[in-house]
Amino acid sequence: MISSALTGFVSRSRATLFCLLLILLYGCISYVTIPKESTPDVQIPMIYLSAVYPGISPEDCENLILEPLEKALRSINGIKTITSYAKEGVASIIMEFFVGFDSNKALQDVRMKIDDVRNELPKDMDQPTVQELNLSLQPVLGVILTGDVPERTLVHLAKNLSNKIKILPNVLDVKIRGDKEEQLEVTLPPKFMETYLLSINAISSMIATNNVPITAGSIATNSGEYSIKIPSLIKNFDELLEFPIKVSGDSVIKLKDVGDVKRTFKDSLSIARINGKPAVVLDVSKRIGRNIILTVAEIKEAVRRESADWPRDVQILYSMDESQDIKDTVSDLENNLFVAVILVLIVIVVTVGARSALIIALSIPSSFLAGVLMLYIAGYTLNMIVLFSLILTVGMIVDDAIVISEFADRKMVEGMSPSMAYLTAANRMLLPVFTSTLVKILVFLPLLFWPGIIGQFMKYMPITVIAILTNSLFFALFFQPVLGKMFGGKSSISDEEKQAMSAAENGHLENLTGISKAYCHLLMRILTKPKLFVLSTLGTLVAVYTFFFFFGTGKELFPKIEPANAQLIVQASGNLSLHQKDQIFKDLETRIAPFLNEIKIAYSAVGIEDTSIENCIGKINIEFQHWNKRRKASYIISDLAKATADIKGVNIQIVEERAGPPSGLQPISIDFSSRDLDANTSFVDQLLLHMKQIGGFKNINDSRALEALEWRVDINRGLAAKYGINLDALGKFIKLTSNGLKISSYRPSDASDELDIVLRFPKEIRHIKALENLRIVTDSGMIVPISQFAKIYPANKVGKIKRVDGERVITISTDVDSNTLVDTQVNKLKLWLDTHKNRSVNVKFKGEEDDKKESGTFLLNAFLVALLMMFMTMLVQFNSYYHTMVVMSAVFLSTVGVLLGLLISMQPFGIVMCGIGIIALSGVVLNNNILFIDTYQRLMLEGIPIEKAVVMAGVQRMRPILLTAITAILGLLPMVFGIVINVYELDISIGSPSSQWWRQLSASIAGGLAFATILTLFFTPALLLVGRRFDARRYIPTQSQE
Repeated sequence: MISSALTGFVSRSRATLFCLLLILLYGCISYVTIPKESTPDVQIPMIYLSAVYPGISPEDCENLILEPLEKALRSINGIKTITSYAKEGVASIIMEFFVGFDSNKALQDVRMKIDDVRNELPKDMDQPTVQELNLSLQPVLGVILTGDVPERTLVHLAKNLSNKIKILPNVLDVKIRGDKEEQLEVTLPPKFMETYLLSINAISSMIATNNVPITAGSIATNSGEYSIKIPSLIKNFDELLEFPIKVSGDSVIKLKDVGDVKRTFKDSLSIARINGKPAVVLDVSKRIGRNIILTVAEIKEAVRRESADWPRDVQILYSMDESQDIKDTVSDLENNLFVAVILVLIVIVVTVGARSALIIALSIPSSFLAGVLMLYIAGYTLNMIVLFSLILTVGMIVDDAIVISEFADRKMVEGMSPSMAYLTAANRMLLPVFTSTLVKILVFLPLLFWPGIIGQFMKYMPITVIAILTNSLFFALFFQPVLGKMFGGKSSISDEEKQAMSAAENGHLENLTGISKAYCHLLMRILTKPKLFVLSTLGTLVAVYTFFFFFGTGKELFPKIEPANAQLIVQASGNLSLHQKDQIFKDLETRIAPFLNEIKIAYSAVGIEDTSIENCIGKINIEFQHWNKRRKASYIISDLAKATADIKGVNIQIVEERAGPPSGLQPISIDFSSRDLDANTSFVDQLLLHMKQIGGFKNINDSRALEALEWRVDINRGLAAKYGINLDALGKFIKLTSNGLKISSYRPSDASDELDIVLRFPKEIRHIKALENLRIVTDSGMIVPISQFAKIYPANKVGKIKRVDGERVITISTDVDSNTLVDTQVNKLKLWLDTHKNRSVNVKFKGEEDDKKESGTFLLNAFLVALLMMFMTMLVQFNSYYHTMVVMSAVFLSTVGVLLGLLISMQPFGIVMCGIGIIALSGVVLNNNILFIDTYQRLMLEGIPIEKAVVMAGVQRMRPILLTAITAILGLLPMVFGIVINVYELDISIGSPSSQWWRQLSASIAGGLAFATILTLFFTPALLLVGRRFDARRYIPTQSQE
């Protein structure tokens, strides 16, 4: 059937060629229009719940909010872990689901469970909010407005610019950071409240009830129907001043008589600066599925138009520009792809001639573009994983085309026409070519089922590789014979090569020349003692495995990449005001200033909290200059650490950007839980002491809060009731000394949002001492000092309570020094934990260790499944257990090649990259043995003696085996050495971040393939001779007939 199809394609060459042109055309269109992104769009399987209840303590928050919610949420299907936090005034829960969950259904289930337990939660608590953590909605660009202009000007310009950006079709949302929210502040001195006997309830009620919309309906008369309107909402500043707040006899006390009203900003909770200057930042996020490069270009154009009339002192900067990252990544990988193709073509031209090379070369763009077309139709994006996968397949794509072209050349040497030669080659090599491609596809197939976030991140590789290899097989079998018929001609192979090919085909080994002759002589010498060679090789392999196990440099999850960003996390204990925090950050900014030639943006966020880091008082987000315009980030970070080391009273962590998908955790994270809280605390303290003693750790975080102070107001309810004071009224009164009491709101004509109307005491009495001396006016008109029924005193503050799956936990998370492996430090910690076991304390590793365990287990299972599928495929083709085992031996040879390369270069074993490399390599190296065994079996069927058949098979397949291996290695060579040759700008760079990403994987495949190919040319023949008794029995009938 397939032979008939091949003949049909060749006989209808014009239609076949037209189909190929259509594939190339639509592939080009797809490549231009497919959405591009730097890293794959990964779904974070997490849902975040937040419940706000102002004033509630962490302990009460745990008992009254967290426990009922956790109990209800635990019954939802698909939940992996529930992590909860209880802080003052807020409860938060992070639900981690298993990857592949239905986010819409999960959100619906969570909301239903909240409704089920709503009656068990505090009645006056706000309704909990639920949202999915979606990286697709993260900002793709930060537009920064800074300069020596008033802060109000920056805010005004930012709001106008935000409105312009929001209307762009590709923009989803714009959030303003550094914006200050306005409010209408009513300052009311306590003496006036006492003089006029104004209770807090009376004032707030009077204003609130006189600032509500009133509908009065309409009146129908004989002359018509008329609506009645009662203007009741505050429209301007003056109306509020005239508001009556108390009536006493004939006199009316208005707000202007007792207080001061002014429009001002709310008390700042945070401060934003860029490179030491005040700034406002617009975080712009795009709609899902939209092209980032086009979206960012539209945003920058909108900014350019809007800023044309701005003051000259306003400076515009851009941060988090993902479009530039994507352009750099795509450019580097495109250049590597181009160089790889050129190197492969050079080898092909030199070895098979220009005509055949041209036909083989067409397999690369046709397979690539057809693959991109398939990805585009399937709705995928073009990202760094897809682009590297294209590079990875450069050498694989041409394998099938080389094999068929090489066989066609042999037939043309024998006198066949190009048309018949290529058709014969396609038919003759159909089974081995199909099998070798199928094996490579089967190798990548299990990777489609990689679990977890890392699996989502890396799944684009097997998808792309499978699509490309399928297209390359289709090209070699159906399009290549047509191209050979139309453009193939007299072979350009030299007479010496023709003589060698003829000698190899006819078994006249004495007539071999050149490299074929040298290989034949060496092979025949080895085959005089095949058992010795096999045993020696196996001994060497075992030695390498053993040496790597005992003396290897360890394991790592992802390779270390030159970071583009870093973060300075500032921690401090005590009750620091925002002003005090700001002074610390100004000192930090002064120390960072000398490095601004290497730092593009230093964005200070003072007062920003982080739930994962206790006692965090703010961060400085650093965006480095382009990697080739500065020193390595590790040197800059080291110098920053030295420059900021002597700031007293604070702990400064400098965390650099990490490679791989987002995890939200540090490389090492350990949870400790126990019913005995004291024992748990003591055990954690011992471990922290041990970590300091052995060293190698940095940025150690302890989820327990450092000591802080809070003021408590203990109320004697009996005495309070005696004076007619309830807790609600007292709470409102005390708020006058802090952030103020919201009593209503109004919308001024010059603002797009409502402004809160807030009642406060004057600034000079908003402090603890004044609170102790205040007197409250009751609703009945009594004036009662707070000290009569309440005691105000300082106490230790509970910062935060963390729970995991319903149990209180203490989490220790840490990074490791730059010259230390995570794996090494984890082993040291596990050794200490094993020797200091406490049965009452449960210990669980998370972070990178958890990811390594999950990914390592999966990749091992995927490798075993791939081996099983390859074994079955080989068994079906060769119908021989022994020959199948001989073919599979290449896998173990290649694995040793990878480990040997890591030992020589003293590199750690990358679980993800080296793991994928070994799996991918196993499919590539089998290609050589498949061709070898297929040729050997055919020679045996022709009645040739075993010893001669082995040598002839080696000589005949040496050329295509070397050629396919060399092309695969050359395709990866630029990535192996980290070289990027920019063919557009004629520039060469070494060590770019994109090349660092893939260097480990490229080196694994290239090194393993080189090692396995050399050994295969000798080890496989030796194995065949060692097992000659199997073949002797199998081929006796055919040989006897001869």
